[in-house]
Amino acid sequence: MLYLVTSNPLYSKPGDIEEAKVEFKEWLSGLHSKGKVINAFQKIGKGSVIVFNLESNEELNEVMSKWLSIVPVPITYEITPLVNSGLE
Repeated sequence: MLYLVTSNPLYSKPGDIEEAKVEFKEWLSGLHSKGKVINAFQKIGKGSVIVFNLESNEELNEVMSKWLSIVPVPITYEITPLVNSGLE
């Protein structure tokens, strides 16, 4: 199942999340190497847009829980399930 996840951090001061950014990138890289992340983009300003390829809603819940444990600021998420159009 494909999911488009858009994160919107509510606030953070510059420098507050530098360590979290490093851990977040390492975590995403690990998911990408397992085929769980199709692509990831940083939004201008703050936040991310990531396309996940996951097996179930339960796996999505695990991924989102881990994401919340890495990034130490309040965040809202928009999660959109996607259908593969077959275009490559």
